[in-house]
Amino acid sequence: MCIRDSHTAIISRLADEVRSRNLYKISEVEQQLFEYDAVTLHSNTVLELVQSTDTELEDALRLTILYNLRYETDKNNSTPKLKMELSRRGCSEQQLDMIDTFTRVAGAQYRHHALFQTKSQSLFKGLVQNIPGMGSSEVRNVYTLH
Repeated sequence: MCIRDSHTAIISRLADEVRSRNLYKISEVEQQLFEYDAVTLHSNTVLELVQSTDTELEDALRLTILYNLRYETDKNNSTPKLKMELSRRGCSEQQLDMIDTFTRVAGAQYRHHALFQTKSQSLFKGLVQNIPGMGSSEVRNVYTLH
């Protein structure tokens, strides 16, 4: 097998994994959580992904943690509903506790930077603007940029 065939096989396998785990959609939603405030839209989208059997449990848990950090102080936060869905899908109590642990350790009151988009700027957006080729254009999904 030549190097090109090996490279093609690896890339093909990675693409299959990304497709089977719903990673394009998950990464797009993760990016949206950082870019703008839309609690109702994000609640529905995250719930849909958490409920989907195409989304692996670890990916659903990570997405819920990010969602909770984003909307921890919003009265319309759907984290309890997301936790119930994760539990229904087989998430352990220890895994569910990670959601609250992240908030206790990295919640809004402990962050020194605007991690998520605010009226002015976010740390994420500022970092992206410093990456060559990304600063001035809107990128729908940084995962697909490569």
